[in-house]
Amino acid sequence: MKTKSAIFIDDEPLILEIYKKEFEKHGYKVYTTTKAAKGLELIKKHQPNIAFIDIIMPTMDGFSLLKRINSNPKLQSTALIVLTNIDSPDARRKCSQLGCVYFLVKPLHEPKDVVKLANQVIAAQKTVKK
Repeated sequence: MKTKSAIFIDDEPLILEIYKKEFEKHGYKVYTTTKAAKGLELIKKHQPNIAFIDIIMPTMDGFSLLKRINSNPKLQSTALIVLTNIDSPDARRKCSQLGCVYFLVKPLHEPKDVVKLANQVIAAQKTVKK
């Protein structure tokens, strides 16, 4: 069985560390970066099952990153989930249009619950591929 993998792209190192520890505890291979451009490189290189992307980041924001991921057909197998501090109907709508399967507001979700959601998303991916 292939190891489950996830990438976290967030400009807050503490957030990355918290999620990395929680996901590794549940058997995930985890990649993290504070830079959206580096995140795109990591997604291309490792093609993780799932990518968690923050919206508000310096240099390239999450919306721009989502557009770049979606413009590359080779990256379509990675499920995209926004994990951010902002919560607005416009941001939710835009993320949905950019292919996100979930929009999570950080303070409302415990890392262990995010792991459960990731497991559900990956299980659904496997069901669809059969």
